[in-house]
Amino acid sequence: MRKESISAVQLCMLMFTAIIGTAFLTAPASAANASGLDMWIAPICGLAGGLLCMGILIALHKLYPGQTIVQYANQIAGKFTGSLVSLLFLSFTLYTTAYVLRQFTDFVCMSFLPETPPVIIAGSLILVCAAAAYAGVEVICRLSAALVPLPLFLVGLIFIPLYTKFTPVLPIFEYGFLPSLKGGFIMQLWFGIFSMASFYIPYVHNRNKLTKWAMLSVVFFCGMMVLINWNVVSILGNATGMYHYPFMVVSRYVSFSEFFEHLESVLMMVWAALIFTRLTFGYYAFVIGISQFLKLPDHKPMVLPVGMLIAIISFWGINSSQHGSTVPMLMAAYYIFNGIALPLLLLIAAWVRKGLKPSARQSDASTEEESPSV
Repeated sequence: MRKESISAVQLCMLMFTAIIGTAFLTAPASAANASGLDMWIAPICGLAGGLLCMGILIALHKLYPGQTIVQYANQIAGKFTGSLVSLLFLSFTLYTTAYVLRQFTDFVCMSFLPETPPVIIAGSLILVCAAAAYAGVEVICRLSAALVPLPLFLVGLIFIPLYTKFTPVLPIFEYGFLPSLKGGFIMQLWFGIFSMASFYIPYVHNRNKLTKWAMLSVVFFCGMMVLINWNVVSILGNATGMYHYPFMVVSRYVSFSEFFEHLESVLMMVWAALIFTRLTFGYYAFVIGISQFLKLPDHKPMVLPVGMLIAIISFWGINSSQHGSTVPMLMAAYYIFNGIALPLLLLIAAWVRKGLKPSARQSDASTEEESPSV
């Protein structure tokens, strides 16, 4: 059976569409609560975390080509510690994916389908994601490539008609640089998700272009969030933090020739497509990771059980979709620890192991040279 492969550009588009799917709807409120009018600067302050995350993954991939974090964790840290690291990272992947499903379910039930049982909404989306995960990484990447124009179309559709209403976002740094740094810290809730690319990097065939496109995916995401946050705060001002979904509030201001209004329906359609990509991104990553952890010969038998597990955790393991907004700093620290700190510790340990090997060989060789004279 031919091994699946994707290009570095496809991986870039997959990460961009997956992470922007939740960010454009929920990130503005989080950034506004932390940074106020400087919320558009928050993604720039958080960019270093995303670049660091991707740099760590690429460095680990160069040391252990063709392997995921679950596979090389044991080689770096030993069987027990490596298994513990793998379980922590897999639990992070599972929890964040279930949390996104809960966000989507609550949002749809609250705003569009209040009479529909949440389990129907969640179950329908999980079945579609399961079909994509069963089809494999090539299908997932092609679907994400087809959805790349959607966030660009949505931003243009919402903001271009409001162009005359934009006002300068002033003053800048009214309370110093600290609020922007806090907003950048909060943005790690999204930059930390880039770590799940560890399960997709082994499929990239043109690895000479991996570094460029992986870094560009982080930069593209940052640029899109700067644009969205700046436009939202220029319309809503200090009231941005009062709304859970400021982007949807702004969409209600838009009308074309007084007959095309209520663009929140279009917003919902685009968001559903992007949430599908985000869920599939985490869904497939967990399926591959848990299959490797259990040393299964094929990941496909795990697709449906994992889907059921994600749905169960989204309802029973998470109290509310607004849980993250109540403790944003704690949630950001959780994402940083699992998405950035754990891979960084593995990379440092790998460098130490690689650095000790040559010295060990030299000591063995010197011992052999000295032994005949004794």
